[in-house]
Parts: sequence; structure tokens; C-alpha cells
Amino acid sequence: MRRRGGGGKLRAAAGAATTALAMDIVEGQWTVKVRDAGPGEPEPGAADPGLWTGILPIVSAYGQPRAAERVPAGTPVSPSVLKVLEHSGRPVI
Repeated sequence: MRRRGGGGKLRAAAGAATTALAMDIVEGQWTVKVRDAGPGEPEPGAADPGLWTGILPIVSAYGQPRAAERVPAGTPVSPSVLKVLEHSGRPVI
């Protein structure tokens, strides 16, 4: 398999090093809503005043490119990586 935009073949180790976030979803303990504004006001007496309500944003962003240790200092970042960063429309964090 080859990366889009050039570069070498992906190695099995790269796939093995990929991680994913997993959370247990227990019935009655999770509520998820997709929205672009804050939570509305609850009906009088409907909400526990000690219960936290709010929004936990999920953000996807690219970080600063980091060269492998074997790459000599000062080696420019691959043009394909720079293109991804440029077209992402997101700030590099």
C-alpha cells in the first residue's frame, strides 16, 4: 500500500502502532448530542443542580511535523506533508 501524495510504502509496523480511543458506554450513564451551541436551560426542577452540564469539544488537528531520529537536522519537511498542512484549513498545534 502506498501513501497518497508520494512517499514510501506503509509498513506493517505503522499499522500496528496506530491506536484508537475506546470508552465503555454503560447503559444509563452516557448521553451524546451533536451540536454547535451550548446546552439549553433545563425545565424547572428537571436538572440536578450538582450535575455538570456543558460541552466537551472534540478537535482534530495536525501537530508540528517531527522528523525521524535518523533524518539529519535541517532536512526540509516533505512537500507532500506541507501540502497536507496547507490544505487542512486548520492551525498546526
